[in-house]
Amino acid sequence: AHAPETKADATPLYVHSDPALLETIMHQLIANAATHGGGASHISAVETHGAVEIHVRDSGPGIAASDHERIFELFRRAGRQDRPGEGLGLAFVRNSVRRLGGDISVESELGKGSTFILKFPKRLILPDAGDYA
Repeated sequence: AHAPETKADATPLYVHSDPALLETIMHQLIANAATHGGGASHISAVETHGAVEIHVRDSGPGIAASDHERIFELFRRAGRQDRPGEGLGLAFVRNSVRRLGGDISVESELGKGSTFILKFPKRLILPDAGDYA
């Protein structure tokens, strides 16, 4: 195995949010790409309309359009359901992304890899405790 190539743009983008949860989300998506996506991934980020959009692309087998929503459900995967794993990873990722005020989607075709698109507000604003009273 070889080390992945790292390349960074000179202009950093910042998301003021929960760093531990962001790290866990990215780790899960990269691990998913390594396990199911052919081992290689490409990560890019762009600022759009007060949000940061992160793309995690892999070169794996892709996901059929009929499975694009199912992969985010608990205990479900794309394609055949007899593969190892619990089917919790992407459900956890979607729930975590939403807790941070963001959203996640996937663009994919069979045989053409997958791109997971995360959108986060540049600054996480937590509700006041009084909002729950």
